[in-house]
Amino acid sequence: MERRARRFRLMEQTEAAVLAMHALHTNRDELITLLLTHLSAMHDHAGVGIWSAEHGETHPVHLRNWPEGLMPTGSSLYTVLKASLPYERFGRDAFLASALPATKAKSWALQRALNSLAKHAAIALEHLDLDTACLSRAAKLEMLNAIGQKFTAKLSPQDLYSAIYSEVRKVMVADVFFVALYDDSSREVDLAYIFENGHQLPPIRFTLNDGPTSRVIATNSPLLFNIDTFPANTLTRFGSTAKRTQSLMMVPISSRDKVLGALSVQSFTRNAHNEDDLNVLSTIASQAAIAIENATLYEKTCRLAATDALTGLMNRRTFVETLDRELSLAQEHSRPLSLVMIDSDSLKQINEQYGYHAGDEHLCNLASIIKSCVRFEDTVARYGGDEFTLLLPDTETAEATAIAKRIIERVHLSVHSMAGNKVHVTASGGIAEFPHHGANRADLLLAVDRATHSAKRAGKNRLFVVGHEAT
Repeated sequence: MERRARRFRLMEQTEAAVLAMHALHTNRDELITLLLTHLSAMHDHAGVGIWSAEHGETHPVHLRNWPEGLMPTGSSLYTVLKASLPYERFGRDAFLASALPATKAKSWALQRALNSLAKHAAIALEHLDLDTACLSRAAKLEMLNAIGQKFTAKLSPQDLYSAIYSEVRKVMVADVFFVALYDDSSREVDLAYIFENGHQLPPIRFTLNDGPTSRVIATNSPLLFNIDTFPANTLTRFGSTAKRTQSLMMVPISSRDKVLGALSVQSFTRNAHNEDDLNVLSTIASQAAIAIENATLYEKTCRLAATDALTGLMNRRTFVETLDRELSLAQEHSRPLSLVMIDSDSLKQINEQYGYHAGDEHLCNLASIIKSCVRFEDTVARYGGDEFTLLLPDTETAEATAIAKRIIERVHLSVHSMAGNKVHVTASGGIAEFPHHGANRADLLLAVDRATHSAKRAGKNRLFVVGHEAT
């Protein structure tokens, strides 16, 4: 009766363990912990474990209270019960084992329970893997849908790259992420958007070389590899010198057979990515290609709309918009603001003597001199035919005078070659300060224009502040 009671209790424990395993939907480690906990309890808290056997050698996979030094072949102190565990991730010949004291009589009931538990454990593990794969695939499909929706929005290139990065890291390891753009005219690669460990890094530009990014761009083919399979000296190091990329995926961004660049996701962990991840990244790159093309075209269009075609400086319309914004800030924070106008004294003569092409060249030279004399925070624009304006925020008349004088002097000292002749040119300038010479845009522009005309009437190659010559 006692033996029958023990067998019945063992059947109940086995059934409870099987039901618990099949009901678990978390992760593999929790399922294995549950399996070994139940098995240990069923076998009177014996040492239990999962082992793999390959090429005649046995290795532990997961152990719980397993006697130290004991191999699954058993010993004089322990009898080891084993049951095949047909789960591919643990190897072809993996098995579940229980180490019972040798003094304990072998029980066929214990062996049958172990066999049943191992068979159901393998099934539960396979089902869990399928659940995980389905959830992962669903998450990736959801990410692709989210990216597709964001791509249809009018995003700037940087916002577009940020959207890709944000969605990608939700479904795959992305310790390093970058978007590379390729300029086929210069054969240069621009890593325009780089993140490492969640921190954005400055862009990197390099000539097409033998590295993986260049290889993907040159061949229009994706790459997936472990660090051991690719020469380390061809990989670009990013912000952290303490870590190296161990797993790398890279796919081309191409549209209508033209390679626009490459998209890369990398990890500091080996084998962090698989073919499924590569396929997802390739799909993202395909969606991104048109969006990047549109965003780049939009950015270029905006830049052209705001730029003078001849000199590359800001044009008049955009300058006026910028001036309005700066005037509002100056008024709000009670700060000064200076406006400088530089007017060529020589354009009419050059056009008449050497032609309009030479006149255009003169204006470009003048624009270059002005840009070389201003500060980073200053704004320079081509305001009219031969007029240039400088917006100097948080600047009083004295400092604006120093900058404008430097421009007038450099123009005077410059010598240009036109039709084989050395030509000396000059420019005149005017200065007006907010709010002393004008409390709004119209008054300020009128004041600086009058100051410039005063400089020209006084003999040219001069600089005037409103009402008097600058000293």
